[in-house]
Parts: sequence; C-alpha cells; structure tokens
Amino acid sequence: MKDLVTVDHKKYDLEENKALQIAGIFQPMLSKMVELEENFNEIAIKEITPEVCKEARELRLKYVKVRTGTAEIHKKQKEHYLNGGRFVDGWKNAQIMASEGKEEKLKEIEEHYERIEQNRLDDLRNSRSDLLFDINTPDPENLRSMTTEEWDSFYDKSATAYEEKREADRIAEEARIKAEQEEAARLEAERIENERIRKENEQLKADAEAAEAEKEKERKEKQDLQDEIDRIEKEKQDKEEAEAKAEEEQIQADLRKGDSDKFNDLVSDIEQIKEKYKGKFKSEKFNTLFEIVFDKIIEAFEEGIK
Repeated sequence: MKDLVTVDHKKYDLEENKALQIAGIFQPMLSKMVELEENFNEIAIKEITPEVCKEARELRLKYVKVRTGTAEIHKKQKEHYLNGGRFVDGWKNAQIMASEGKEEKLKEIEEHYERIEQNRLDDLRNSRSDLLFDINTPDPENLRSMTTEEWDSFYDKSATAYEEKREADRIAEEARIKAEQEEAARLEAERIENERIRKENEQLKADAEAAEAEKEKERKEKQDLQDEIDRIEKEKQDKEEAEAKAEEEQIQADLRKGDSDKFNDLVSDIEQIKEKYKGKFKSEKFNTLFEIVFDKIIEAFEEGIK
C-alpha cells in the first residue's frame, strides 16, 4: 500500500499521531485501491473480448466509487482541519495520481466493441451516402440505423426514381433540342424567304426605276427633238422672214436707187461672179477665156459709165 499511495505528513506541518489519525480515515479507500490495482493489471494485459469489456466496465465503476468515496472523505475532513485539509488534499491528489489513466484505460477497454460498432456504422453510413450521392438522393436521417432490408428497399426505390427522372430529363432535353432545331429551321426558312422577297422587291424597284428612267430618257429625247425641230423651224422662219425682209428692203432700196447706183451694183455683182469662178476651170484655156470675157464685160461697163 505504501508503494501505491504515500503522503509525507512533514510537508504539511502535522504531528505524526494526527497524520496517522487522518491516514486511518483514508485507509479503507487505500485498501480498496490495492485490490483494484491487482484487478487492473490483470485486465490491462488481457485480449479484448466481450467478457473483458464487461469486466473493464465493472472495474471502472469500482474505481469511480473509490474516487467519489475518497472525495467525500476529503470534503468532510477538510471542513475541520486547515492543515489537515491540506494533508487531506495530498492524500486525494496521491489517490488521483495512483489511479490516473486507469479509469480511462478501463473505459477504453470497456467501450472497445462499441467503438468497433460505431466505426462500422460510420463506414456503413459513408458507403451508403456515396451510393445515394451517385443517384442524386439526399441522406435520410436514419441512414446509419437502417437494416439491410430497409436499406435495400430504400436504395432500389431511390435508384428507380433516379433512373426514371434521368429518362424523363433525357426525353425532355431531346424534345427541347428538337424544338430548338425546328424553330431554328423555321427562322432560317423565314429569313431566306424574307431575303428572297427583299431581293425581288429590290429588283422590281430597280426595274421600275430603270423603266421610268428609260421613259424619262425617251420623253427628254422627244422633247429635245421637238425643241430642236422648233428651233430649226424658228430659225428657218426667222431666216425666211429676215430674207424676205432683206429682199423687201433690197427691193425698196433698189426702187430708191438711180440707174447709176443700179449699174454700179451690177458691176459689183459681176465682179463677185468673177471671183467665184476664177481659177475653177481645169484647163488653162478656159481659165484664160474666162478672164478675157469678164475683163471685156467689166471694161465695157466701165466704158459705158464714162
């Protein structure tokens, strides 16, 4: 027992008899600790089995009972003794040190199969969750606790619903794509038809504009021709009128002229005729004859004037 739990009373300024009195109060708990120590050492080296787990639980509860009993003694003794209370603290701490880790070790052994089962359920939940994730199904709250039959039924229903939805989505997507393609084809056909109508209207407009331009050209040409005819006609008329007027004026002038003036006009006319035909004959003979004839005529006129 001394090897298991010892407290030096000198550290707490207590007399030996008082220390022995206080230690005697803790003696029953210390005796139980010695008994429990032997049981702990036996259990700690055993292979874990369901029976060992049960033994570990039972022993842990005994340690708890000793610990709580020691705490109760500690509480009562500390109420009466200040220094004794510190001594009691030493005994309490010594007991805690003696049992430190043993309760945890025993609890670890006690809960061995519980942890295995917990890990199994966690792995089961994770594997089931992965399968549900693949079929886009949320985890139910009782995923870990489902029996194999419940899980198989739930998964089969979920997988069937998932496949049915996928098939429905596929059909809907195909219908959507087909509708989009048909709409695109309709819009393209409409665009082509509108383009054909636009070009046809442009051609009709161009043809109409060309025809109108041609008509305008013909009208202008006719108008220009008529204007030219009218101009020529007017020029002719103006010329005839001018000639008639000049002729009339010439007649009147001739009427006003005396014989001498008329004779001079005749000579002038003959000279103009001479200039007109001068050198126009091919042979020198006729050119010479022409000169002689006109020279004599003009000479005769000039002689007559004298």
